[in-house]
Amino acid sequence: MSASRLMIEGIDWEAELEIPPTAGDLAAPEDFGDKAWDYLTGITERRGITTPWKNFDFRFQPGTFNIVMGQSGSGKSQVTQQLMLHATRDGASEVPQRALLWSAEMTNEAIVARFVQLAGGIKQPSRDYFNKILDYLAERIWIYKRTDRVTVEELLGIAKFAQRKLGVTMFVIDSLVKIHTPMANSNNLNMVQTDLADKLAIFARDSGMVIILVAHARKGENERQRVDKFSLKGSGGISDMASSLFAMNRNIVKSEIKKGLIGTRTPEQVEQELAKPDAYLENLKNREGGVMDSISLWFNEAGQFVDNPTKTIRIKEIDGIG
Repeated sequence: MSASRLMIEGIDWEAELEIPPTAGDLAAPEDFGDKAWDYLTGITERRGITTPWKNFDFRFQPGTFNIVMGQSGSGKSQVTQQLMLHATRDGASEVPQRALLWSAEMTNEAIVARFVQLAGGIKQPSRDYFNKILDYLAERIWIYKRTDRVTVEELLGIAKFAQRKLGVTMFVIDSLVKIHTPMANSNNLNMVQTDLADKLAIFARDSGMVIILVAHARKGENERQRVDKFSLKGSGGISDMASSLFAMNRNIVKSEIKKGLIGTRTPEQVEQELAKPDAYLENLKNREGGVMDSISLWFNEAGQFVDNPTKTIRIKEIDGIG
């Protein structure tokens, strides 16, 4: 079984970028009646794409642009891949989901290996189980292979192709700083980034896809400073465009202790710190309504973020393959 089945490459993305029609832009409210009803009931009846955690009250709605941010090493890319994998599970949403990932942060081999660990709930699967997991991922998840000087226009062209040909409903972009912006300079960077976010938000709205953008947080005065809604690195207009904004905060003290940096702590204090969560995920903005929740997460051996330190998330459908 080859991981190449998950890869998208050699696409004429420019052919996908058609100029939208200018005629017929005026409409009466009743023209949107059915879609407005679906939107309203989707919110009030708590429809949408769930998350992997039982006690995190959030659902991704179709047609939304969402941001997951955190400082380097906080786990934002990994938790986003986990959200993406969960979205494509049977029963995660009323409508089956298919997802596309573009990541210039990791090699494609590392991305696939991480997906295998997250899906299988195991750090080192056997080759047979590895192949089973790849079979499960096929037709659920794709990876756009090209990473060099990729512009937002190219990403939108690929997203249109993936939606039209593969039925993709979710697009994860990792990360903002890796999107090539040839017209940007020190004087207009904020304007360029705001325009980039605006294009992603408009595409999400018009296509009905869920877009998730991974972004870096500004460095605080020290590593232990909490990432909040004002921490997004770059233009403040980026978060203005988003339907939802999430912050991933790592437990720096616990991370230091795991590295042996105990300092003057007693064994009892060390034990207490090690029992605490590894990270915290917080919803800082929710334009679709509802509670802006937060959750404590532990990092298990399989690379999964879980809501209980003894938990492993397993996908039962994988064991039934072949």
